[in-house]
Amino acid sequence: MLNIEKENCCGCSACIHACPKHCISFKTDEEGFVYPEIERSSCIGCGMCRKVCPFQISEPARSYIPEAYGIKALDSDILRESSSGGAFTLLAEKIIEEKGIVYGAAMKCDMKGTHHIRVSSLQNLYLLRGSKYLQSEMGDCFKMVKEDLDHGRVVLFSGVPCQINGLRLYLDKNYDKLFCLEVICHGVPSPLLWRRYVQQIETQYQSKVLKVDFRNKKFGWNQYGLFLDGENISQYKSLEQDSYLQMFLKNYCLRPSCYSCSPKNIESMADITVADFWGVHRILPELDDDRGTSLVLLQTDKGKELFEEVKDLVICYAVDFKGAVQSNPAYYQSAVRPLEREHFFQELELYGYKTVAKKYGHMTAKEKLIKILGKTLLLKLYLKIRK
Repeated sequence: MLNIEKENCCGCSACIHACPKHCISFKTDEEGFVYPEIERSSCIGCGMCRKVCPFQISEPARSYIPEAYGIKALDSDILRESSSGGAFTLLAEKIIEEKGIVYGAAMKCDMKGTHHIRVSSLQNLYLLRGSKYLQSEMGDCFKMVKEDLDHGRVVLFSGVPCQINGLRLYLDKNYDKLFCLEVICHGVPSPLLWRRYVQQIETQYQSKVLKVDFRNKKFGWNQYGLFLDGENISQYKSLEQDSYLQMFLKNYCLRPSCYSCSPKNIESMADITVADFWGVHRILPELDDDRGTSLVLLQTDKGKELFEEVKDLVICYAVDFKGAVQSNPAYYQSAVRPLEREHFFQELELYGYKTVAKKYGHMTAKEKLIKILGKTLLLKLYLKIRK
């Protein structure tokens, strides 16, 4: 290993690509997360691995207040297929229409993992659309981004904040034609847990999973669910019912670095930040139609210029930044580490997915009651506003 604590490694792969001797590779630990391992005999002690690490840099604390907007795509097809309001799709389409390249997370063919891919056509952009509640493997994407930029191509790179920061540090220079779009991140769950989840579904139905939709809006944006499809599979489970979503949102299965996320404490290195506009009912009730609304934060002048090019394609309202992120705490604070996390992974290894799902993957009676009361209060507030 690189003599680092697991809490200080996000697995972005910047160190691997920056190493001039190519002596760093990823190794998977018992929780399913990857960490860098160095071949000591080849190391020349240049320190490049630490120079590009997002958890090793010292940057100013957050002080810049970005412009904030609530947006919803006018195209009903884009809105229906997007996790929220369609912001990513519209920005990505603009880049591709200008002969540019878009990088983002896509499900692997076997649906048991996620990786970053390069897309240059509108026909393949659907592969990047929608949330993936997994850590995306970078592969050679950082090097491919650099090659595209060095050849004068316009590039939109989308990812979670630590991936954006890793890419910026790896490139070590500003490129006018690079646009970085970060997605507000709750945390990245264990790839091992996801594989076990898919395997038990395939065993149950005796069929392969061929499609995954982590944020299916069958019953609306606020009440999303996880949808799995296959030859003999067609399973939809709501947020409250699905064990994987519950374990993810309750933080049992997150990468150790997600409990002390460095990028949340420094100025954003992205040009644009996008997220679900949770709390839109309170700030922009006119956009709260339960079909999805995106929160867009413009971090740089380049980001503002790109956003201006798609403004005619959306319903758009400027909003107060502090009010907008109030219901999106993942923008500025790390996930809370559960006391049972260590036992969670031990039990997953000893007893398997079904056991941990039964113990950790459900809403308690208290949680259900709080949710019901919350919905009731929101409904009363909405009716009051309408009146």
